[in-house]
Amino acid sequence: MIVFVQTRAVVMDRNRLVLAGIWVLGGLYLSSTDRMLAEEISPTVKAANPHILPQGQAVLRYIASVGVETQRGIVSGQWVSPPASWPDAYKLFVESLAKTTGKSVALLGSDYFGPANATAEQNRQLDEILIGQWKAGGLVTLTWDADNPWYEGHVGVYCHNAPKPCVPGNLMDLTRPDTAAGARFKLEMDSLAEDLERLQAAGVIVLFRPFHEMNGSWFWWGARAENSPTQAEFAQLWKYTYKYLTEDKKLNNLLWVFSPNNSETQLTLYPSWHGIVQAAPYYYPGAGYVDITGVDLYDDRLTQPDNKPKQSDHSIPTYSQMVAFGKPFGLAEFGPGNPQGKVFDFDAMAHELARDYPKVTFFMAWQDDPAAHKYFSIINNPAPQSLMDDPLIITRDKVHY
Repeated sequence: MIVFVQTRAVVMDRNRLVLAGIWVLGGLYLSSTDRMLAEEISPTVKAANPHILPQGQAVLRYIASVGVETQRGIVSGQWVSPPASWPDAYKLFVESLAKTTGKSVALLGSDYFGPANATAEQNRQLDEILIGQWKAGGLVTLTWDADNPWYEGHVGVYCHNAPKPCVPGNLMDLTRPDTAAGARFKLEMDSLAEDLERLQAAGVIVLFRPFHEMNGSWFWWGARAENSPTQAEFAQLWKYTYKYLTEDKKLNNLLWVFSPNNSETQLTLYPSWHGIVQAAPYYYPGAGYVDITGVDLYDDRLTQPDNKPKQSDHSIPTYSQMVAFGKPFGLAEFGPGNPQGKVFDFDAMAHELARDYPKVTFFMAWQDDPAAHKYFSIINNPAPQSLMDDPLIITRDKVHY
């Protein structure tokens, strides 16, 4: 979200040197100077959509300009389930954090469900939460978990819940509305567009994350041991979705986020788990259709012990490959590898990022699940106050662009 502050006269040469050369102690940010610094750091960063709203371009340049490499910090984020699946999630993981620490996360994430498993009223309730985050000066990201379009009724996103085979065709079927699967997929995009249009009317810029973790085998759009989509097929589906939402539906409030699973780490930690089929960068659809890159990562440390100093041994071994795409990069999902232990320290994690992954611009903490992972969220880990007070961390009150 944008905090509009009237530009005031500044002694620019001096401020540029100061802001570029020192750490901004205590999280003190001057919005007009920040905006000009963002222009200097990322003058060529442009949204994939040439018709993006001015606020969208401003958000993208802001995200490109943050990061510890520029000594400005890391954007804090918390994901919550939508009202359709957990009505109290926002209260439990976002409002409680703000009440406890006195500060709110800069980036709020959630998910849209299609009409098969969420009512229009439930999605409207989510929109109101997101609009509130925007109006309060924060940022918004949305995952899109599209229902499996090859089957009638609600099948969901996971292949283990679908009939066999999970995908009785290929992703190219979805780019043709004259096929049954393509017609259902188009209806899903139409439903999605209605909610995104409501956000656009409110001026909300969305970091939009479709087809996430596509290099794993669990989602219908992902790589599989059998009938796995080719690079070209996945790219065509991504481009088709992009063009339909931006060109046909005129949604100019979306920044497109490409976020595979951090594959090599999962294979190292869980060698018997064969869910990962492709490396993280494999399905990248092209610079003209992506604004931000990231990885989904769950690990107790972001850098391995000192006796494994090579980048290939680190927890984000594809970091260099992902940032080489030239897009702002973040942890699109993040949580500890042992979510039952309640020992994970988000503040220490942030400083590991600062030391070893200086181009990381944001992290999105996942939420808890009482039946499974209990300690993913910021509020339910040991030191939420130290994290939110750390000058390294950008909280909602520090977001200026």
